Formats: sequence, structure tokens, C-alpha cells
Amino acid sequence: MAKGELWDNRLHFLLPASYQDTLFGQVYIQLQATSPLQIIKRDSTALVLIGLLMMFASYLLAASVEKRFSGPILRLVGFLEHISDSQQLRQRITTHENNEFGKLYQEVNTMLERLDQSQKELQLAAIAFDTPSGMLITDANNQILQVNQAFTQITGYSAHECIGKTPALLKSNRQDYTFYQDMWHQLNTHHYWSGEIWNKHKNGKIYPEFLTIQPVLNEQQDIVNYVAAFIDLSQQKSAEAKLEYFTLHDALTGLANRKLLTETLEQQLSPTTSGALLCFDLNNFKLVNDSFGQESGDHLLLQVAHRMRSQLKDADLQVRLGADEFALWFNQLSAQPRLTALEAEGLAERVMSLMTAPFFINDQPLSCSASVGIAITTPSEPISAALLIQQADSALHQAKQTDSSQTAFYDAKAASVAREYIQLHTALRQALNNNEFCLFYQPQTNAQGRVIGAEALIRWNRPEQGLVSPLHFIPAAERSGLILEIGNWVLQTACMSLRSWQESPSTRGLTLSVNVSTRQFYQEGFVDQVKLALQNSGANPRQLKLELTESLLADDLNRVVETMKALVDLNLQLSLDDFGTGYSSLQYLQRLPLHQIKIDQSFIKDMLNSHSKNEAIVRTVLSLGEAFGFEVLAEGVETLDQLKFLQQLGYCQFQGYYFCRPIPQDQFLDYCKQYNYTPS
Repeated sequence: MAKGELWDNRLHFLLPASYQDTLFGQVYIQLQATSPLQIIKRDSTALVLIGLLMMFASYLLAASVEKRFSGPILRLVGFLEHISDSQQLRQRITTHENNEFGKLYQEVNTMLERLDQSQKELQLAAIAFDTPSGMLITDANNQILQVNQAFTQITGYSAHECIGKTPALLKSNRQDYTFYQDMWHQLNTHHYWSGEIWNKHKNGKIYPEFLTIQPVLNEQQDIVNYVAAFIDLSQQKSAEAKLEYFTLHDALTGLANRKLLTETLEQQLSPTTSGALLCFDLNNFKLVNDSFGQESGDHLLLQVAHRMRSQLKDADLQVRLGADEFALWFNQLSAQPRLTALEAEGLAERVMSLMTAPFFINDQPLSCSASVGIAITTPSEPISAALLIQQADSALHQAKQTDSSQTAFYDAKAASVAREYIQLHTALRQALNNNEFCLFYQPQTNAQGRVIGAEALIRWNRPEQGLVSPLHFIPAAERSGLILEIGNWVLQTACMSLRSWQESPSTRGLTLSVNVSTRQFYQEGFVDQVKLALQNSGANPRQLKLELTESLLADDLNRVVETMKALVDLNLQLSLDDFGTGYSSLQYLQRLPLHQIKIDQSFIKDMLNSHSKNEAIVRTVLSLGEAFGFEVLAEGVETLDQLKFLQQLGYCQFQGYYFCRPIPQDQFLDYCKQYNYTPS
């Protein structure tokens, strides 16, 4: 049997048996075939026992693994879940194991300690970030990352409106470029800056704050953040202002007190200051207090303060020195001592007139009067603040001792000037009534020397004294208000002269310039006054030229322009006198309806001086006139060299002593005939 044969569920083999190529027989092998199911059935008992043993062994192995590995891990997981639920980072897991799990527990405890410390720091930071101080954090590029609630309350901006923007959102523009340049220099150099700064609220209100900025550095010392904290100083500043106010002001009237007067004088008094300090009190004030009571006396003082504020606004400072004694400081008076005294006298008269008007106590009228003491300071006689106050107070006591007058100067010279002023005012009033004024005329010529017009200049033909220059009486007329009547007389007389010139060929085409004072220009009804003078005289309005000074432009420019346009509507001409000495500007020139500008003679006088810059001014004024379409007249021409130089520059109109001094009308008519003027 070469191959195995299967029968009876057995496999039969018959194999030859040989040794060293010698066959010595056959071997018979019989194998019985058994299926796996049969084997299982046969060995089921053993298999069950083996399975039970394996299960028991597995259980023992799992129990051992659980005890060795899973238990500590599950314990750790449960502990961490408890920590997470209770937020109790102070708890710690304990172990007695000295193995890897023991080390793991220690690491977990270390981690919890760090988390607990970080949480405490975060809580402290949150508390700090939620203080009444406004706080913001920016990145290195200065873009806002976070702000606190106080920031929103102080600035008005919510976090949503700020984040991603820069602190420039709050910029008030009160600080200039140099301020911020110094700030960043300090931050970059010293990593710290603090100081007061003005910022802007969302509603546009500017407020003061004290700001501290500190950069946050990383390990490489590079700036990664900026932290800024600030407090609103508005209430503090307000409290400081109130404290300062009550320190420097009278509690009853709100006027400045003696301390503020002293400080103001110390600041304003200088070798160039020209001013007057007037001290005054109410006569018989003590009688008011004794008769009506202190409360009524206080009410009277309040009324005095009210009148000072409303009627003496031109005073640089209004003061209550104590009891019923008050003071007024005027800083912008004439630099000439004589005129300073005159102006101070006029101010004292205003004060006395103001205090003479009835006051009311318990709805009953009460008549009072005042005594005034005056101390003045001028560049020629400067004085200290303490001495000026002492002198004014001394003059007040002197005024109260005088029966004839209730005004007294500390300086005897000033008192003499004031008396002269009173006498001069009386004489000017008589001069108007007695027709003592007359007009002189100074010719105005063209480049060929022909007369093209004249300026009317007033003179006072004073009995027993002869002609008086306007320099001696016009200031007194201005102060007293007589300039209005004098100015109207000049205007009417000039218009009559202009009308009479129509009768002669040598004067028929001339223009006549008339000076108008600032007070006269602002007089109610001035335009109607000019119109009436033209109508009454029959003069040609086109030949009348009103000369206005630059000082007009220092006040209400809109009103000035309105009045000038009304005058131009009368077909007359307007000239701006003394150009370049006051308030000229291109903006003004552009708005003013002028026909002519007269460059001031002070520029002409020093024009040829090699060390003077007047030549450039003279050239510039001519260029301005050409640019704006104005005629330009050079006044104060006194020499041939000046005339030739002005002609070389292109000037065509002149006035000055080189041609002729101001002369009476009959001489002026002869002058015009002599120069053979032929009207165009």
C-alpha cells in the first residue's frame, strides 16, 4: 500500500521498511480520524477545568493590575473631578507609595499649588483692575487690548468702542508734539512715565487726569504691553480752583481781594507799564450800617460791586479791599505822564458819578457819594506793587479830608495836570460857543508837484494865546466827549469849504480829507450826520474823503465794515490813516471798502537810514495798495531825497512839509493858483 487508504473512519498506511538499500519488510500504520467536535466532547471536562483555571488566573491578574496601576489612576481622576467641581484648589492628594504613582501625585500637588497661586494673583489683578482708577492695557503697537469699568465711567467709551484702537482716541490736543515726544522718551529710556494730562471725554468735554504708564517686558527685555492707569482730576481741580478763588476773592462780593490785587500788580508792573490804581470808599457808610443794620450794609456793598462789574468793565481788576473800601486797576493808559493823569482823572469822575446814582435799601432809595484816591505809574516813574497800593490808599485818605473835592492824587504833579484838564475842558466848551476854532489845509500833491487835494486840520485860535496845536487839546476833547461836537463842526466847515472851492478853477477838482476820531465814528447817527453836512453845504460827496485811523479795527470789525459801507453809499471816499502802525492785516484790507491808504510818516522819516527796515515796509505798502486797488499816499515827506526815493519806488501821491505846511484857506487858495492846477 503506497498510499494511505480511508475506510472505517480510519486511515491505513503500508510502508516498505529497508536499511542500506536492503528491503527487509513492510510497516503497517493505522490512524483513526477524529473531528474537533468529537475531541471537544471527549475532552469537555478537561476544557471546562482549564477555562475555569484561566478565568481565575485572569481575575487574579486583573486584580493585581488594578491594585498596581488602575487604582491610583482612578483615585487621581476622582480627586481631580472633585477639585474641578468644588473649585477647591487648596486640597491635596496624599500617598504613601514610593513609586511612579507617588511621583505623579506629587507633581499633581505641585501643579495645584501653582494653580492656586495663579488664581490668587488673578484675583488680586482682577481686584486691582476693577479699582476706581481707569486702566487700559495695550499691545506693543499701542493698540488697546483691555479696559476696566472705571475707564468707561471716566471716558464715556465702552470696551467695544476702544479695543483695537489707540489711546489717541482720547486726545484733547491741549498738549503739543513736544509733550508726547518727551513722554515716549521717558517710557523708552526709564520704562515709566507719570504726570498730568488733558484728555477728551466721548461727549467732547475736556478733563484733567493724572496718568501713569508702565511697559511690560518679556525675558528678552522687549516691550510686549503697556499698562496705563489714570484718575480723573476734575473734582480735585474744581476744589483747588474754589479754594484758590476764595483765597483771592472777597467772600461777600466776589470781587478780587487785596492779595489778588498785589499779585496782579506784581505780575503786570514793569518799566513799560502805564496805569492807574483808584481806591474809593462810600461816604457815610458807617451811618448806613448803624441806621439800617449790617445786613442792609452788605446789600449796599453788593450793589456797589454789581455797578463796578457792569459799568467799569474796562478795569483790569475790580477789588474790594475791606469794609466799604474798593479799588480799580487800569493797566492800559497813555504812556505820557500828562495824559495818564488826565485819563485817571476821567476814570475817577466815572466812579464818583456811578456812586452818586441812588442805591436801594429795603426798596427805599439811598443817595451816597464816594471819595477817590489815585496813584499812577508811568514808564518814566515806575513803582512797586506795594508802594502803588500804599500811595492810592494814602490819596484816598487825603480825598476824604478835602472839603472842596472828593478826588485826590498822591502825586502833586498829577493833581496839577488834572486841574489843568478841568480848566482846559471848560475853555474848550467856551471855544465852541465863541467860534474860536478854524481849519488849516495842508496840500496833497502828485508826482509832478501839482495839488490834487488837501487835508483839513483843526486849530484853536485861543484869545491872548494865539493858535493852539491840536496835540494840546484833542486828548482833552477825547476824554471829555467834546470831540463829538468838535468833530461835527470840522465836518460841516470842511464841507462848506469844499463847496466854495467849486467857484475857482484851481480848486474845483480837489479832494478834501477830514479826520474822524474813533469815538466820533462809533457815535450813533454818524452816517446821518455826514449826509446832513453834505446836503447843507451842497458839496460834491465824491470830493470828500474821510480819514479813519487803524485803531477803529481793534473793536467790532463787523460794525466798522457796516458803517464804512454806509458811508461809501453816500459816494464819498474813505482813507486809512497812519497805515502800518496799528491793527492792519490782509484780512482787514480785504473786507474794508477803502479808496486810499496813507503810510505813516514814521516810516518815511527813517526810510533812508541804512540801519532801518523802513525801506522794505515802504515798498511793501505800495505793493499792497496796488494789489488791493487802493491809492497810496506818503505823508511826512520833508526832504527832496525822500521825495526822489519815493518816486523811484513808484509813489504818486505825497503830503508833507517839503511841499507846504498846513495853512489857512486863503493862503491855500493862493498856493493852488501858484502851482497852476488844472482839473482833469
